[in-house]
Amino acid sequence: MKYLGLVICLACLAGCAGLPEAEKASQLGDAITATGKLVRDSIASNRTNAIRNGEEVQASKLLRSKEIRPSPSEVAMASRANVQQVAGSPEAIGDARAAFEKAKAQQLAARQAGLAFTLADAPTSQINGLQNSAQMQAAKALEGYGDALKKAIDEGTIEKLEQASVKLGDAASNVVTAASPLSAPIAGPALKVGSRIAGFLMGNAYANEIQAIIVARNNDVVAVVKLLKEDMALVADSVKRQADFFEVQRKANLQLIGQDPNVTRLQLYNEYYTARKEAGTMRATAVAAAKYAEVLDALVEAHAAVAAADPNSELFLKRFVVLADDLAALIKAAKKEA
Repeated sequence: MKYLGLVICLACLAGCAGLPEAEKASQLGDAITATGKLVRDSIASNRTNAIRNGEEVQASKLLRSKEIRPSPSEVAMASRANVQQVAGSPEAIGDARAAFEKAKAQQLAARQAGLAFTLADAPTSQINGLQNSAQMQAAKALEGYGDALKKAIDEGTIEKLEQASVKLGDAASNVVTAASPLSAPIAGPALKVGSRIAGFLMGNAYANEIQAIIVARNNDVVAVVKLLKEDMALVADSVKRQADFFEVQRKANLQLIGQDPNVTRLQLYNEYYTARKEAGTMRATAVAAAKYAEVLDALVEAHAAVAAADPNSELFLKRFVVLADDLAALIKAAKKEA
């Protein structure tokens, strides 16, 4: 009983000693997950926005086909004038024929415009090749690494972290043309969770294993982030232009709808707020994508600081966590509006 009390005291001391670093690793993992999700959501939104813009263009074609169609009374009047040759001056007859020809031309243009719109996806302003690119896979691997890092601390499941770190290393080698040698193997045969927990309590060995993984994968994190920044520069610019285009096109379509005398004010009001919400969602996504460099740089700094046990690691980590949390909240709000 006396020895049991001593073991419990030692366990508490060892556990408390490792707690601050464990908390840092957990926060780091959470923020890395949010950042990987930001990158993937931004790339995915490029495709989604392109489809929405294509839909607005097709809707505009449909609305304009109705706008240019002559009324039945105009067609009938012009037709009668032409058939009866309108008694009177040659000028009157010429005017009647011109009106008839104009009506026919408008009908033809209306038919052509009416057939011009499609019901299939016709995306515009999309960056091709990113949806299934090596960089997209790297973003997934980064997100998985962060999630596994947090779970290794919170749930004591280091096996998933070992697997996720290997995937991250593979992703880094795939996106680097001349990949530098990968880090040495960082995990031996899996131990039982019970043994690891006991090791953590008695000598903080479990925390040391996690720290070893963070150290071993630091170069891979740097390599992945460098290439993601290059892609995100293109994505952020594209998403911003897509949001601007959507707002202009949707406003033009609203104006066309408003010109229809059969549209009630309530219908127009509802269409306006639907358009406003969708445009706001796109703008929020564009704002989030535009912050890519700041949050990715903060990721590299925080990961390196935690890996090196830098005395200032808490400051780097806090900045990274704040940036990642802000972006996660922005994306969540944008999706809720969608």
